[in-house]
Parts: sequence; C-alpha cells; structure tokens
Amino acid sequence: MEDELEGVTHVRVTFHPQVWYNEYAIKPDDFEAVEFIVPLEDALDGDGNLVHDDCSESDKLQMHENAPEAVREWEGPFYITIGELLGPCGSRDHDFVYDENWRDEIELGDNSLIIPETCRICGAKAYENWVLDGAIKRPIENDVEYIYEA
Repeated sequence: MEDELEGVTHVRVTFHPQVWYNEYAIKPDDFEAVEFIVPLEDALDGDGNLVHDDCSESDKLQMHENAPEAVREWEGPFYITIGELLGPCGSRDHDFVYDENWRDEIELGDNSLIIPETCRICGAKAYENWVLDGAIKRPIENDVEYIYEA
C-alpha cells in the first residue's frame, strides 16, 4: 500500500447523498453527488491504509472541514467513495481551478484567450488556452496546454 500512496498528499472524495423511499436508500432527485478534497492523512484508517468506500471510516469524512456545508448538514442516508489520489507537481494530476485572484485573462486578439488557473492541491500556477465562441468561453478542443510557473 505504501508504494501506491507514494507522492500522494490529498484524496478526492465523493459524497453520495440518499433519501429513504419504501425502506430503501436511493439517490435523491434534487441533490447530486459532491466532490471535495481532503489531505491524505485524513483518509487513512488506523493502520495507515486508505479507507474503503461506503464504510464507517469513510463516512467520517462527511464532517471533514473541507466538506461543503451542504454535505456536513446532510441528515439523510449517504455513502462516501474515495476517488483520485492527488499529489504535488509532477507526481499526480493537478486539480486546477480558475483563479480570479491571480491575474486577469489575457486576450490574444485571435478570438482566443489565456485563463489563469491554480492547483487546489499544491498551488502550482498554469495558463489554459481558451477560445471565445460568441459570448461563451470554452477550452480549445485538443489544444489545452498548461504552462507551469515556479
């Protein structure tokens, strides 16, 4: 197990809410599964192994400080699955999100622009190439390139 976790610093967790219907726990129509990220050490059991999906150990992650408020307040049945293992630059995939506080978008004048992003896990910075399609911004298909800043 240690080899599998080498370089891992965080884990993507998915909260699957359910509701009772005829004595069965089923997926609700009005609440989708929610992903959030927790530090690796918070997703390990007492033996240092990654917790299993849908068990009492993984269920404790519902109350994790990184869980969205709606997840922490959910009072119905639910289960949690452990997803992607994440780590610092170069060891695993980054979890980039648009960073409004980093820099402004850079318009290139050819109906494309560069969007600044930051990895939620390690803080790496990147630019993603996007195209302006009318008033809609979307990634350029098959031409997304990240440029990392130290």
